[in-house]
Amino acid sequence: MNIHTYPSTDASNIGIANWMVDYIHKTLAEKKMFTLALSGGNTPKA
Repeated sequence: MNIHTYPSTDASNIGIANWMVDYIHKTLAEKKMFTLALSGGNTPKA
């Protein structure tokens, strides 16, 4: 496992976006499909 640190939130966002693009490209070079699931929505309210 590699740990990366960034000087700002913006730099961190760019870093993870670049990592994701590279990861997706590598996966699609070996497979025909890439699936990404993102959680979201609202926290249940009382």
